Amino acid sequence: MFKDFRGVSRIGVLAVVTAGTGWLFDSYVINAFTYNLAAIQKTFSLSLAAIGIITSIYLIGYTLGTVAGGTIADYFGRKRALIFSITWYVIAAVLSGLAISPWMFASFRLLTGVGAGGELPVSSTFITDTWPAKVRNRGTGLMNLGYPLGYLLMIAVSLAVVPFWGWRAVFVLAVIPAVLIVIIRLKVSESPAFVRVNEELKKNVGRPRKFTFAQVLHSRYRRQFVGQLLIWIGNGFTFWSFVTFIPLYLITVAKVPKSELAVFLIVFNLFYAVMPYLATWVSDLIGRRWAGSIAALLSMIGVWLFTLGPTTRPWLFVVGGLTYGLYAAPWTIGFTFSTEAFPAEIRGSAISLVMTIGRVVSIIAPLVVGGLAATIGFGAMMRLSGLMWIVAIVGFLVSKETLNVPLTDIVETGEVVGTGADPVVG
Repeated sequence: MFKDFRGVSRIGVLAVVTAGTGWLFDSYVINAFTYNLAAIQKTFSLSLAAIGIITSIYLIGYTLGTVAGGTIADYFGRKRALIFSITWYVIAAVLSGLAISPWMFASFRLLTGVGAGGELPVSSTFITDTWPAKVRNRGTGLMNLGYPLGYLLMIAVSLAVVPFWGWRAVFVLAVIPAVLIVIIRLKVSESPAFVRVNEELKKNVGRPRKFTFAQVLHSRYRRQFVGQLLIWIGNGFTFWSFVTFIPLYLITVAKVPKSELAVFLIVFNLFYAVMPYLATWVSDLIGRRWAGSIAALLSMIGVWLFTLGPTTRPWLFVVGGLTYGLYAAPWTIGFTFSTEAFPAEIRGSAISLVMTIGRVVSIIAPLVVGGLAATIGFGAMMRLSGLMWIVAIVGFLVSKETLNVPLTDIVETGEVVGTGADPVVG
């Protein structure tokens, strides 16, 4: 299995390091809120409904950042977009830790979301640009390892500083990993695919460049657009309905002592590292459509088993951990699937657009499920929201398979390109 990676170029390796460290920071700032939610709730006297509102406000910012991130990457380059996003949201994350009112905190979470939202569409585009076909989705799987590592880093920081300086210090200290990530990104070369597109467009100076979103919505991409859109609607709603409330579910329903919460989340994030990577390995073997559909179906089954089963430690650790990890698998497959479906000229804009519309639905999720959890309980809420995986499954099956389909650079010419080490095929 590992010999397959010999064809990965130096820029491909650096792309994964760049993307993975960004995903690490993304995880840190996302989960600093959920992990320290009890303390934040106490500081600002937040109700469950208010928690849902703040989460949705964050997702509004995330949506704005998502629509902007990939578009900036298509016009100004993957590298510049990644540097801009990390700089933006480290400032907002630090300010979140300094907020003195719930609305000030919510406002800075909005700005944090804007920066964080630009990470994933650009990072996944960068990897698709630079990784050979036979291991491309596994490249995204390696990127995904940054998420559990970021979560573990956040837990370690929280355990170390919260007892002495409170939850605010967790947000302020985010500046340290962010500075290191900026340094890494300054040293990374631009995506060769973006460079080729720019050179091709310069040759055709008489050809006006159409707005990238208009090209994405062209009839030639209609089936891909609709399928990918359904994938991200399902992904977004289910993920935020589950992951946001896992700490509260463990404490209030499973009666896990707060002193043990960190242990559970560490175990869950180990599954989060393993399960998506295994899913991307399967995806590189059998294709994105079937691997993504199977992962979504198993996620839906898992959440029902997890919330209907006993609250014994073995059940919570194993079934809960497997479900937690599986929830990330359709996402990790979707990053590659959505970027492979479109030429490099509009690749960032395409995944930004489908993820953005999907996020509009995911904004509703915490608002709906926060109130729903207060009415029918966390377990029933998670089971009902898990049914949205059906939407993602339909999306995977509707889309055209991209495995072993040649990628292109320019929309009109459909020119097939290569990485230099291996043909760039889907």
